[in-house]
Amino acid sequence: MESHIAIHTWPVYRFATVDVYTCGDHSMPDKAFNYIVSVLKPRKYVVNYADRSSE
Repeated sequence: MESHIAIHTWPVYRFATVDVYTCGDHSMPDKAFNYIVSVLKPRKYVVNYADRSSE
């Protein structure tokens, strides 16, 4: 298992995605995402959640 944060950008389209993948019961992906949003200050953003656990 591995946690990571990735930002993919398409400057021509003025578009980016932020992926926050976390493992473990004590991680706070929403806190990490909200911090990134507060720093980048996008005009608009959408949040999607996906549980990829095997349980």
